[in-house]
Amino acid sequence: MTPDDDLIGQLEAYLDEYEGSTPLPDDVRHAISAQLPSTQQRPAWWPARRFPGMKSSAKLVMAAAAVLVVAFLGIRFLAPGTNLGGPQPTPSPMVTATPGELPAAATLAPGTYFVHNPYSDQDPVRSCESGCADYRRITFTLPAGWATSDGLVYKQLDQPGEVAFSVWTPDMVYADPCHWQESTLKELLDLHDHTRVPALGSSALANQVGRGASAASEVTLGGQLALRIELSVPPELDIATCDQAEYRSWSEWDVVDGGNSHHVPGQIDVVYIVDVDRRPLVIDASHMPGTSAEDLAELEGILESMHIDR
Repeated sequence: MTPDDDLIGQLEAYLDEYEGSTPLPDDVRHAISAQLPSTQQRPAWWPARRFPGMKSSAKLVMAAAAVLVVAFLGIRFLAPGTNLGGPQPTPSPMVTATPGELPAAATLAPGTYFVHNPYSDQDPVRSCESGCADYRRITFTLPAGWATSDGLVYKQLDQPGEVAFSVWTPDMVYADPCHWQESTLKELLDLHDHTRVPALGSSALANQVGRGASAASEVTLGGQLALRIELSVPPELDIATCDQAEYRSWSEWDVVDGGNSHHVPGQIDVVYIVDVDRRPLVIDASHMPGTSAEDLAELEGILESMHIDR
């Protein structure tokens, strides 16, 4: 037996016994075996020239085997979507960016932000023990083009296509949002009336004087139960005729004479009254009659991305 014969025999035995972490399929192993001539079947034209340390026959055998093995491994590892019978590699998990705190005023880069409950500090006047909405923080994801100022997160501020949202802990609801200075004040929720929404009761916002309001519906926002109601400012209203030229929905629980006001006739506010402890948390998502469908879809996407941490 020549050294070439010995090399071929070893390679054939290797193919028979190989049981590594990625075994060769039978069809590939058979194809490699077919390229290994036996000592009895070697043709007369088999090259006889030697190279230092190895016969040319051994080099050809190894080259043929290497081509097939490399071709197989190239498919096996460079094309992970190709299933050749072995286990597929586990894809790397997606990396989620750490949310950043929403600044007081800024043009915002696309990304995930959070707002802390502003009443959970050490100020005794603002302390949650006095009655704020009980939550830790709200997290949400913004696309490009949004900004924030004075608690309002918005796009196209003061433009016909404005779209925005804000977070509130209301105190009382004005029965008359235009003549609010002399208006009767009502609780935000009537928790004794369970005829419309069993979990939360009905809202005084649905019965404000002169205001268009949808029926309230029970939804989930940020992982929490909420009451959703759609409100609009009368489109023909001259807001300048209202008290202090403001059309108000509710007062703030910790700010003297503070409240949520609307400045444009026809403004639409989708109000979410979120069921948290102490006082309800309110998220007001607003847009104008001229807001584009694309910007409305962005606002809906932001609301869907919200998570309210209790």
